[in-house]
Amino acid sequence: MSDRTVDEVDVRAFPSNEPLFGPWALIGSLDCLWALCVARPDFVVLDWEHGAWSAADSDLAVQLAHSCGVRVVIRCSTPGPSDVQRAVDTGADAVQVAGVHSVADLDRLVVSFLPPPTGRRGFSPWSFRSRVDSTRAGSLPGLIPKVESPEALDMFLDPGLNHCDSIDAVFVGRYDLSVALGIPGEISGPPVLDAIRSLVVRFAGSGIPVGTVATDREDADVMITLGATYLSIGSDRQILADGVARNRPLLGEGIGVECGSAEGRVGVERTLTLVASGGRPGRPLKGGVITGLYKRANDSDTTTRGGEQVFDIGIGEIVIMAIVGLLVFGPERLPKAAADAAKWLNQMKAMASGARKDLAESAGVELAETTDMMKSLQEFHPKRIASSLLSDEGPASRPEAPVPTKFDPEAA
Repeated sequence: MSDRTVDEVDVRAFPSNEPLFGPWALIGSLDCLWALCVARPDFVVLDWEHGAWSAADSDLAVQLAHSCGVRVVIRCSTPGPSDVQRAVDTGADAVQVAGVHSVADLDRLVVSFLPPPTGRRGFSPWSFRSRVDSTRAGSLPGLIPKVESPEALDMFLDPGLNHCDSIDAVFVGRYDLSVALGIPGEISGPPVLDAIRSLVVRFAGSGIPVGTVATDREDADVMITLGATYLSIGSDRQILADGVARNRPLLGEGIGVECGSAEGRVGVERTLTLVASGGRPGRPLKGGVITGLYKRANDSDTTTRGGEQVFDIGIGEIVIMAIVGLLVFGPERLPKAAADAAKWLNQMKAMASGARKDLAESAGVELAETTDMMKSLQEFHPKRIASSLLSDEGPASRPEAPVPTKFDPEAA
């Protein structure tokens, strides 16, 4: 007897009589999700296991996809109640669950997924499933356990398997299964393809479709010949990367090449320049956001004024010092104490300047020449070199640092 009722809405969200295609959504952006839904796929998968989607973000993401007429599958990382309950509450059309490797895992999943008396899933009248569409408040989305290990494969191939009436599809994780079989990455190896074919035969009479991941449309056609009809093809990250690669003339020749290579570095520089210039290649990078970030990264802990270093004291520190002085000296003695402190600081600066001058005279080295030499050496700081790579002026266009003269003790 089925665990469901005949009044439930859309309990078979993924029929097996025709292939359905949809991408993975990993980026966790409503903008990117909208771009995927504009193409009107049969479904999108919000990936909680490997993607950046959170339960809080998924509530609005599901509504956005539904407004575009696209079904939503949420992939959970565990069969426990915390993930499954929250995924159901979003109003998703199906919940695809990883980590189902044994009968105990499947029992736990079904208990977490179904409401009482069969299961223990809670009900909230304020969830998105209840509030946005009252006709779905008491309904169940599709339940899609994943096959990711030989143990899970043997369990689902068992003719005496329980809970078949609670399952709407079975999804074969080809990558995870290849790792578990000892052939990591060989997703088209005979053991993986045999697993898909065996599951299709196993569930052919029960109307439960078998799904899997496909790298591209050609790979999807191979999966269809095996009998799979629920196919996840590509991801938003892959689609974005492919789109950037097709626009290399616009974004820079380095796109699509190895990042660590010289060609890749040049391409990244050009792309950053384009982004910071607002999309206009002719606009200089100076004044852009990226330049400002690198400028702040290159700033030292002290600033210079008139060639002399001064303490890096901000408004906040001055206010704190004033309050402390007011508490210690009182309002009557504070002006005189501040004047004495300023006089003392000036004397200390004069003494330091005199000592520096005497040291330079005794060593026979011009102070101005030494200062200029030290400033020129700062140009070779790694942070400044990195900053120059992102500016319009390359390293070759910067003035060369003067060669310092050697100190001759006899000349002194």
